[in-house]
Amino acid sequence: MINIGSGIEKTINQYAKIVCRILGVKLKIKYKDKSLIGTPRKLLDCSYAKKIGWKSKTDLEKDILTTYKYFLNNSNNKKVII
Repeated sequence: MINIGSGIEKTINQYAKIVCRILGVKLKIKYKDKSLIGTPRKLLDCSYAKKIGWKSKTDLEKDILTTYKYFLNNSNNKKVII
């Protein structure tokens, strides 16, 4: 079993901005506690998968939008933001 990611590193802040852009909202991102300690970097090493011919074919923003639309269509929350 191989744990595969995109091979592209993004920060939590970058992900938050992507989600805001997809939803069409402008939010000021505030951090409650900057002293929290967590993993400073999260980047999967895809070198082995690439060596055997794998490459990422997904579009992060498109897939987040697809997931959001699925959520709206399959939950009691029918409020559409976009």
